[in-house]
Amino acid sequence: MYLTVGGFSFYNLLEHYLINSGNDKKLMYNRISLTHNLSAIFFIMLYFNKPENLFLSDLAVGNTLGFFINDSLRYIKLNRYRFSDIVFIYHHIATSIYIYNKRYNLNSYWAPMLFWAEISNIPSQLVYYYIQKKRLNGNMYHSNLVLAKKIQLYFYGLIRTFILSYYLFKEYTVIGIDKNLVMTTPLIFLGYIWTYIMYKSDQIASKKNNV
Repeated sequence: MYLTVGGFSFYNLLEHYLINSGNDKKLMYNRISLTHNLSAIFFIMLYFNKPENLFLSDLAVGNTLGFFINDSLRYIKLNRYRFSDIVFIYHHIATSIYIYNKRYNLNSYWAPMLFWAEISNIPSQLVYYYIQKKRLNGNMYHSNLVLAKKIQLYFYGLIRTFILSYYLFKEYTVIGIDKNLVMTTPLIFLGYIWTYIMYKSDQIASKKNNV
C-alpha cells in the first residue's frame, strides 16, 4: 500500500511541477502518461526477472495504481461527466482492482497483460503529442501525425486484438470466472472498437489522399 501512496505522490508532484513550469496543460498530461507507460514497462521487466519477489510486484502495481488514482482525480475534478471520461475512470478502477488482487498470484497473467497494454499505449501518446503540437503550431506537424497514426493503428491494433486477447483467454483458463477478471473484460472489447475506429479513419484518410 505504501508504494501506491508513493506512486500517487510522485505523479501528483510531477503534475504540479509541470503546471508551475508553465507547460501547455494537454502536453503536460501527455508527458505524465508517457512517464507512466515507460516506468510501468521498466518495473514489470524487473518483476519478470524475479516474479517471486513481492517487493517487485508491489513496486510495479504501486506505480500503476498511483498513476491511475492521480489520473482519475483529474477527470473527477473536470466535472464534465463525458462518456470518454467515465470510460477512463472505469478502466482505471477495474484494472487497479484486478492487478492489486492478482499481484502475488504466480499463475496469473496480470503482469504480461499490463506489460503489453502499456507498450500498446506508447504510439497513442505519440499521436496525442502531434495532435497538440499541430494545435499549437498549425500544419507544421501534419506529416508526423499521419505517420504516428499509422504506427498507432498497427501497433495498438495487433497487440490489443491478438496478444491481449490471448492472455485474457489464458487468464480465464487459470483463474476461472473471477469477478475481478470479469470487470476488466469489457476493456478488451473497447480495444477492439477503438481499433476498428482507427482502421475506418485510416481508410477514409487514404481515400482522400488518393483523390
